[in-house]
Amino acid sequence: MSRADIPKQFKQMYAVQLDMWADTPVTTPAGKSTTAKAWADALALDYAPTLIFYDESGKEIIRVDSVVGFYRLRSVLRYVNTHAYRKQPSYQIWRIENSEQAGN
Repeated sequence: MSRADIPKQFKQMYAVQLDMWADTPVTTPAGKSTTAKAWADALALDYAPTLIFYDESGKEIIRVDSVVGFYRLRSVLRYVNTHAYRKQPSYQIWRIENSEQAGN
């Protein structure tokens, strides 16, 4: 995360870090009051860390389970921050289309 481009991408978002085993009170993007642990269970989280991205209405856009390479994280952040999910709801299809357009 020390690369300047990744923190810069996160600054464009409202980010919250939670301990999935804690009883920390939280309000979900859908407005439900719960605990971090109960919400993690409801989301069926199996790995830590897991990054979950939501749109402005509280709908899940994409989740990244476990540790990923920085190249993929940068791509996911670009997908979310540019709102590409609005035109292409499949990240995998978007990634392939954009990789081909970029000549990669």
